[in-house]
Amino acid sequence: MTNVEDRTERIGRLVDDLREMTGVSVVFEFEADGKVKRASLQGAPSAGVRPLADRVIIKRDEPAKKSGLIHIPDAAQQPEHWGRVVAAGPGRVFDNGAKREMPVKPGDRVLVSKWMGNDVKIGGQEMLVIPESEILAVDDGA
Repeated sequence: MTNVEDRTERIGRLVDDLREMTGVSVVFEFEADGKVKRASLQGAPSAGVRPLADRVIIKRDEPAKKSGLIHIPDAAQQPEHWGRVVAAGPGRVFDNGAKREMPVKPGDRVLVSKWMGNDVKIGGQEMLVIPESEILAVDDGA
């Protein structure tokens, strides 16, 4: 395997991981020597939606599929606690004009309350919009 093929294969694996985590695909254009000429994002779940103030758009992780003898309908299953930040607002602005930056950024894996926020459909995907203060934790290992 040549160096260019090896690099292309590694980039392909990274792109697959990114698509699985966020729903966003990265498309690369390569030069003849194998260097990346251009990269662009496609299929961003936020579909151009930008949250305001301290709001965050989260795509919940898929619940683990359990096999067994008892079937629980999808409508009866509880939502997942963990999700990925798809988009974050600019931060909260206080009455005195001071601004607090957002502690999370797109791609962060976060822990949220099960029944918190507003469920919305953005770009054909189910998303959750919550204020930053309702994020319970950030997974630094993700």
